[in-house]
Amino acid sequence: LFFTLTDAGVLSSVRIDSGQTAWRHRLPGHYFSSLLASPDAVYATNSEGMTTVVACEPTFRLLGRGDIDEPVHASLAAAGGMLFLRGARNLYAIGGR
Repeated sequence: LFFTLTDAGVLSSVRIDSGQTAWRHRLPGHYFSSLLASPDAVYATNSEGMTTVVACEPTFRLLGRGDIDEPVHASLAAAGGMLFLRGARNLYAIGGR
């Protein structure tokens, strides 16, 4: 699967083998940062600071949402089993021990 996200929050999953859209779903908010994908999930952070996590599957499945309650215009980064998110005022390290 290949994932795309519009500025208006339309997240799409496309089958690589056929080019057909597997699903399309509207997420809340506006998006300026890049998606982050792992083998199991796709992470999308909107400009208001809410991250939506969906499963990497041929049908849409919401795994969760988290909100840092501050503007975000940077992309999520992953390293050492942690996620890093830079908000307008703070840098967040999520996960680990």
